[in-house]
Amino acid sequence: MTVQSVPATALIDAFAVRAGTAFAARLAGQADLDWLQSLFTECMRESHARIVGPEIADRVTAMLASQQFALRRRAYTSDYPGFTELILTRADGLMIGAFCWMAVLDGNAHIVDIAVLPGQRTGFPGRLMLQAWLDVTDRQGLTTSLYVEPTNPARLIYERLGYGVTDPTAMPLHMTRQAQPCPPFQGG
Repeated sequence: MTVQSVPATALIDAFAVRAGTAFAARLAGQADLDWLQSLFTECMRESHARIVGPEIADRVTAMLASQQFALRRRAYTSDYPGFTELILTRADGLMIGAFCWMAVLDGNAHIVDIAVLPGQRTGFPGRLMLQAWLDVTDRQGLTTSLYVEPTNPARLIYERLGYGVTDPTAMPLHMTRQAQPCPPFQGG
């Protein structure tokens, strides 16, 4: 098995180019865990509401979010080699989202999670981060992959950016995108 990495600094720089001054990204730290749990809870509530309705989603999320966050966190940090996490912020420093990935295994760069608070999606920070990710992985010639629930509206964004479903019967759906040729560098 060949193990590579997608450097966090390269992704942060590519996001800065894509986002301009509207958004920024930084490495997540231990002090961000409470906020990351609240992001997880909000996004979980939104996902459940699409399936079972908002009233039931609130009850289910309240019962499960803390436990699921802790279990996912433990799995990510122990089972995902090279797990790396960025915090997305608005220009004023307000935290609005997160982007996580693992080490590149055999030429595949896997996105573990991408999430933006439901009320903070104006300006498309999640899409801009995903495009920055593709800028970096395309330059490295890497295939990228992710999992998405079939009802998640972000699936349409992934498809527009070149991701395809590998097995339509799998739950969640596994999507991959082959590296695209990069235009020549025009810098100085």
